[in-house]
Amino acid sequence: MRKITCILFTYLIAIFAFGINQANATTISGISQNSSTIDRYAKYELTFTLSRTYTNQFDPCEVDVTVTFHQPDGTDVNIPGFYYQAYTVVTLSSYEYYTTAGAISWKARFAPSQPGSYTCDITVKDIDGTATATSVSSFTCQESGKKGFIRVDPNQHDFFKYANGDTRLNIGENIAWNGGGTIGWNNYLKKLHNGGANWVRLWSCIYGTDAGVALEWQNGTYGTSNDHYFKGAGKPSLQTSLRMDRYVEIAEQNDIAIQFTFQHHGQFSTSVNPDWAGNPYNVTGGGWLSNAALYFSDPCAIKLTKNKYRYIVARWGYSPAIFAWELFNEVQFTDAGLAADQNVVTWHNTMASYIRSIDAFKHPVTTSSYDPSRNLNGLWSLPDINIIQVHYYGTGIIHSLEQATFSLGDLNKSVITGEFGTNAEGSTQPEPYATQLKEGLELHNGIWSSFHTK
Repeated sequence: MRKITCILFTYLIAIFAFGINQANATTISGISQNSSTIDRYAKYELTFTLSRTYTNQFDPCEVDVTVTFHQPDGTDVNIPGFYYQAYTVVTLSSYEYYTTAGAISWKARFAPSQPGSYTCDITVKDIDGTATATSVSSFTCQESGKKGFIRVDPNQHDFFKYANGDTRLNIGENIAWNGGGTIGWNNYLKKLHNGGANWVRLWSCIYGTDAGVALEWQNGTYGTSNDHYFKGAGKPSLQTSLRMDRYVEIAEQNDIAIQFTFQHHGQFSTSVNPDWAGNPYNVTGGGWLSNAALYFSDPCAIKLTKNKYRYIVARWGYSPAIFAWELFNEVQFTDAGLAADQNVVTWHNTMASYIRSIDAFKHPVTTSSYDPSRNLNGLWSLPDINIIQVHYYGTGIIHSLEQATFSLGDLNKSVITGEFGTNAEGSTQPEPYATQLKEGLELHNGIWSSFHTK
């Protein structure tokens, strides 16, 4: 069984890179763009190739690719580049899967917010030194009528606003994962859009069809025998990333914004919905962590998680169809969370701060907890956690969500309910009317509860 050896070699690269002649630097070539005219807040994509290959293309300590966009007002925006590989998409009647690796390239994705002319530069830092290609492309941004990115209202932190100033109210559902790949996702989102929804919550996990949009899992799992989807910790799946590309595009087409959940509790739990046995960080599955709680403090795990987050921000951060980045689903149910390990809070502080530092589009950052009273001593007050998220299952939906909002009100942050549902309490009506009535009322009351919290 292959095990991962993690080496923190930032300084090693710096030593090797020092004094290397620019003439020996990596060559940037094959530069192309998706269009020379881009709608405001739409995707601009720059594609290029590099002459060097790398052991881990997802590690910025080994290869750091940055594209600088020069905006019409004279300011610059730095966007991390990401490694990309095409795959043949085989579409069946109910889902799609990915086989036969195709062309390799690097990309940068950007959404212009200012009408006018843009140019961009590419910078590559690796063991050969620094390579820079200036004014490699240009494009014009035109008005589009799009509302732009969703952010916390700077004047009233318990509300959201679009970049154009319009107020935003989320309404939708926690899909979490779905069957049918992009076919099922498209079906879900079309129906939600037709019903007036504008928000969904999506987990990066192996649940659903064909590993869903999970980015990491044990090496050699899923996909084909010639090219498995997963290569272990620290190497996001390029196949499921293609699926996530389509998920984001479908969300844009249906005016729905995704709250993208990076991890769920089961991945780092041995007792609550436990998936630790299949986790690529687990020493028994090719990793190096002897127990799940170490994920929140181990330097190598922290480094690889940052690398994964950089990749996520680089690949999908361009899109206004991303509402927020969610670090964890119900983190209190991880082994570390159940032990009230303060490393969980420290980890959240580190990751939220890191994401805020690299996300040029400033998506809100959140995490989630079933019980808001279990604060893990400061989780919700962290400065870069912009949204407090609670989950609730039981009776008295409106009252319970009111209480959660009021109890956290002094933190001056938005409070959202990422999950809620009824319990098994019965009704005097005969079935199926008892269940239909109860679930219908609880759903109705939960959706409308936000109007009762101010």
